[in-house]
Amino acid sequence: MSAPQHTPGPPRFGQLTYTSFDAPDRGRAGGGWQVKDVTDGVSAAEQEFMRAGVATRFDSVQPMPQFPTPADIAARPRRLVYAPTDTGGCYWHTAPAGADASGRPGNVFAHVVVDREPGDAVRPIERWGSPDWLAPFGADAVAAAELPDRAPAPGGSIDRAAILDFLLDPGTWRVGVLGVLLDAVDQAMHGGPGVVLGCVDTESAARWIGAVSHFMSPGAAQRFGWSTADRSTTVVDTLSRGVHLVCVPTGDAVDGIAGCVVLGETDTPDLGEWGGEPHRTATGQLVPVTSWSVLAQTVLVDPGSARRALDHQDALAAAVGDRDLAGTWPLAMAVLANPELHDALPEAAAVVLAQSPDALASFPDELAIVGHVVDEHLPGSMDEACRVVAEWRRGGGPAPVVWDVAGRVLTYRALADREWIRAAGPAEFALFATWPHSEDVEREAQKVLSTLVQSQGTDPAAAAHDAVKMLDLLLHARLVGDSGRDLAASLLDRVVVPVLCDREAGPALVTGLGAVGADTYRLLQSAVAGHPDFAGRPLGARLAPEVLRWLVDEVRVPTSDELIAAPCRSAEPLCAIVADAVFSVVKSGTDDHKRAWEGYAPLALWRALYEASAGGWASSDVDALVDAYPCTVAQWCELVGAFPDHVPPRLLLPVLLLEPWGPEVEMLVKHIDANRGGTLVFGVAHPVDELAVSWALIRAQDQWDRIDDPRLRRALERHGWPVLKDYGDACPAQLPPDLLVRLAVVAVAGFLPVLPAAQRHLHAHHARRSCRRAGARGGSGLGFRDHRPGRSGEKWCPERALGGPVGGPQFAGRAAHRIGAESRRPAVPTAGRAGAGAAVASRAGRVDHHG
Repeated sequence: MSAPQHTPGPPRFGQLTYTSFDAPDRGRAGGGWQVKDVTDGVSAAEQEFMRAGVATRFDSVQPMPQFPTPADIAARPRRLVYAPTDTGGCYWHTAPAGADASGRPGNVFAHVVVDREPGDAVRPIERWGSPDWLAPFGADAVAAAELPDRAPAPGGSIDRAAILDFLLDPGTWRVGVLGVLLDAVDQAMHGGPGVVLGCVDTESAARWIGAVSHFMSPGAAQRFGWSTADRSTTVVDTLSRGVHLVCVPTGDAVDGIAGCVVLGETDTPDLGEWGGEPHRTATGQLVPVTSWSVLAQTVLVDPGSARRALDHQDALAAAVGDRDLAGTWPLAMAVLANPELHDALPEAAAVVLAQSPDALASFPDELAIVGHVVDEHLPGSMDEACRVVAEWRRGGGPAPVVWDVAGRVLTYRALADREWIRAAGPAEFALFATWPHSEDVEREAQKVLSTLVQSQGTDPAAAAHDAVKMLDLLLHARLVGDSGRDLAASLLDRVVVPVLCDREAGPALVTGLGAVGADTYRLLQSAVAGHPDFAGRPLGARLAPEVLRWLVDEVRVPTSDELIAAPCRSAEPLCAIVADAVFSVVKSGTDDHKRAWEGYAPLALWRALYEASAGGWASSDVDALVDAYPCTVAQWCELVGAFPDHVPPRLLLPVLLLEPWGPEVEMLVKHIDANRGGTLVFGVAHPVDELAVSWALIRAQDQWDRIDDPRLRRALERHGWPVLKDYGDACPAQLPPDLLVRLAVVAVAGFLPVLPAAQRHLHAHHARRSCRRAGARGGSGLGFRDHRPGRSGEKWCPERALGGPVGGPQFAGRAAHRIGAESRRPAVPTAGRAGAGAAVASRAGRVDHHG
């Protein structure tokens, strides 16, 4: 199976001829105006477009003789019209053809060529005078005319040499008319009125069209529409086809042709000034002065200079592809490249700034010319240069490629101007964020950073100030790449952070710096949090308050919910900075300061526990933080889950004592019980941790029927007394009911009977006080079951053990009396302690529920 054949697109050129013809010898039944021949590939739509532009009347100023000689036929006038299209352009070449086959005079023969995709350096007007244009005369010649295989080639009469000879003819001053004509055509090509030029003949018309075309690149000339020969009555129709310049006989060039700008080739117009008065035509019409006319007049100083400048114009255009170039840009670049033509430097610079093409970015040599223009155009002062560039931006700015060049020029200047950087800030640096990444400038930035790292200044504070300012500029300009970040980290570590961590130099530094960008803050936070000068001090003593406020200015920190969802975020540098600020406020802040930082307290606690778990950090006063900003039981559960080995039991004591029994309290109690033999937290032993363990174990105890169990007996002996003593000495009476009952059970039913006599006697008053305080809460609501033989299932409760209800003054008295009696009993022998345990078991049984 053969591969499908590729179907090529239509050729670049398509041609047809249109005339009135009838060839009887070929047997044609019809005649009249029609398409005579057409090349392959011309679509129906193209045929219609090409046919519609044909003028079937040639109204010459000097009509052909009735019986022309061969010389008359050769000299007959011709008309060539060119109109740009969306993809290329179209030519209509017409000439008188005498009488048609029926004998009717006034026949016209039109040879039409469509250029679908212009791709060479030929300006359309250069095809004027080509012998390839078909122009038969007479019916037989018309019938015999056949389309050539190729489109008409340049005729050679409108080349550069001919145009310069025409313009610089010493006998006729044409530069003034050219200047006005160029500016009028520029206006027309940008949507302004069409231009009508009166010429003595079509050859002169073609030269004027050639003059306009040669002062733009070939690609730009292909977007310039024109006609070499029209009459005042056909001007409007011709202009409607996309034509910008229509040449007419001198007598037809009168004022008021459908609002067009009308000029005569022999006029002496009043020339205007760029940026000032406009031109004034001979008929009084005003034409704004553009840089095009100024550049052209400068170039036409002599034939040699003009030739070199125009050749350079075409070479520059070709170098960047000559696609969609502004008409004046190549000529302006040629003027800039030649110092002899710098009389028009301001005009050329303005064109280059406004019209440089995007493709220029791929051509370093040409781009360097633009860079030089920008550098010369900007004021020498950085402040003034930034102001000019900012005005460019607000006013629409220069061409995009020029804007990028301006960014590189201004950045190079800034990197070399340390005084400006010291005085500038984010408002000025923000301008540098508008330019795209540039590898050459990034390399220059790395050199600057390397120099700062290696420099050994005598003033550490000044060096730190310069380093932060430079980094702020580079980060705004996105000039700190991967290798640059290593240099930046080294610079901060060696030069900046030691000053920030100094309690005196740090505040002075941040006061002098003022605000910096968000990226700079983040980089500084990372550098500070990882520096030994910071980590080696406890939270609250690492940075001066002024430095802390400066480092966290308008920077978002993780919320409690975010920390719960991702505990690893507590390791972020910003969390360390904020935690240091919170601890500092707890240590020495006013009440207003403490209220202001209250929202960050959970984060500070998360950070402190993270540092305890990670190691390598100085320990911090977590107790003071928790005292100032108490946590809820839910918060403690999240912290215990995130840092199970590093939450000190003493921190949980308030919720153990005051929160009602529930799943969260039960979780914390079990956590303390499971981890009471673990490692020290924050590197030191704390007596309250052991007390918290005792409270947790007492609150968790609900198996009283096994009082003889050695573990429970040891636990009661070890933890029961500290709990009762702490309750009697320091705890509030408003404890949860389940905890009050446990205290009573421990005191009456379990703890005192098994203590040695000396210990019972020594601490009886603490037990009495504990029971009296417990009694203030009223009945316990807590019951046990008596499992002694013969009493299985009989309910027993603390009220029975104490001889009355738990509550009221009578309860306090009964409990004190009972405890006092127990304390005066003789010591129970070791063997008797088991009996006491059995008695407790028989009296208490098993706890049915928690209060």
